[in-house]
Amino acid sequence: MTNNHRLVLAFTGFSAHTSRLKLVTDVGHALVRNGFSVLVVDADGTGGIGMEIATNEAVTRHGLCDLLLGQMAPHQVIGRSRTPALDFVPAGAGLNELDEYLDEHRLDPVVMGKRVFQVLRQQYDYVLIATSNDRSVASTLCALAESDAVVVMTAMADGDALDAPEELADAYLVRKCFNPKLTVAGIIGLDSAIGEHARNPADHATDIVRSLSRDN
Repeated sequence: MTNNHRLVLAFTGFSAHTSRLKLVTDVGHALVRNGFSVLVVDADGTGGIGMEIATNEAVTRHGLCDLLLGQMAPHQVIGRSRTPALDFVPAGAGLNELDEYLDEHRLDPVVMGKRVFQVLRQQYDYVLIATSNDRSVASTLCALAESDAVVVMTAMADGDALDAPEELADAYLVRKCFNPKLTVAGIIGLDSAIGEHARNPADHATDIVRSLSRDN
């Protein structure tokens, strides 16, 4: 099965890094089971996505940072997971220092992000990006630059949302100043899988992604 409207989707929010990675990889697996090709990208900077699904953890030394800086081509950093049609790009060494490098060399993260993700979207039905919960860092700006939509994840503490989902969604709409097509696809409570009428967050996120495909 192919998706005639190839989509780049960013996943972010106030949740633990491991929760974001697990959600994105679970969505990736679900899409692959439906016959789609998927690339999962770790744009968080804390690493780990390679070890989540990789066949060879050694590839995680290189990754998204090398792509953004033009130091490597996609085929040099894309890893193959244990699941056919599910590939990944790890954060790679240096992503945490990307902001400082771009400031020093006066490089625009939006331009870099568009260049890289325009290439990656041509190779897969879906590109799923796990981003930082800090929307101002360069790696997140790079991810949002070419994303079609963002899925916002929110966690709970003592029954209260750590951040109002509506406010978080509004923050992403501001990004339309450099990416007019960017929309907020949905908001997911990672603690919503608790209780009598629990719903798995990965199932919720997958439904959101599928609805985007139908809308397009």
